[in-house]
Amino acid sequence: MKFYKIGFFILLVLILGVGAYYLGTMSGKPSDDKSEIFTSNKSEKKVLSPTVEVEENISPTKKINDLNYVKENIKAAINTGNFQPFEGYMADKVNVILEASECCGLLTKNEASSQLNYLKDAVGPWNFDQSNETIKKLKELEPSKYGPESAFIGIAANEYTVSFKFNADNKISGVTMAVTYKLIIP
Repeated sequence: MKFYKIGFFILLVLILGVGAYYLGTMSGKPSDDKSEIFTSNKSEKKVLSPTVEVEENISPTKKINDLNYVKENIKAAINTGNFQPFEGYMADKVNVILEASECCGLLTKNEASSQLNYLKDAVGPWNFDQSNETIKKLKELEPSKYGPESAFIGIAANEYTVSFKFNADNKISGVTMAVTYKLIIP
């Protein structure tokens, strides 16, 4: 009986050791294929014919200065009310305007991203459809604040309005905010 107890104890220690080793080696690896996609660049070879191989580089990351990428991130941040990421999308100096106030002028990107807290009382969902008639009218009536055509305007369900203008590097260079778009459109 004593032999079985010793054998069982050794077997238990062995199983625990192998389990700990396995968990230790797996903890540094992505848990699924999706997370691995965003952590590495892959190179694939495509065979065009039996004698010709072409190597392609596949990069999972989008360029931060891609305007569509920036706009999608703006939309997501505004809809969630998380204004922290904006500093990374802003130029060093940003012209901030709060309609019907004397605020703000040219600010650092840190100060400008803090001013986005003006939108904290806005009620979602936000409409960023640039073909929306109200958004088109804003661009037409106030092109200096809500234009040019590349400006990205959003209107909240309770009429809060925000407009982002971009510089040549696709960084936010101007932000205009209003408690309601009706301050601009009579």
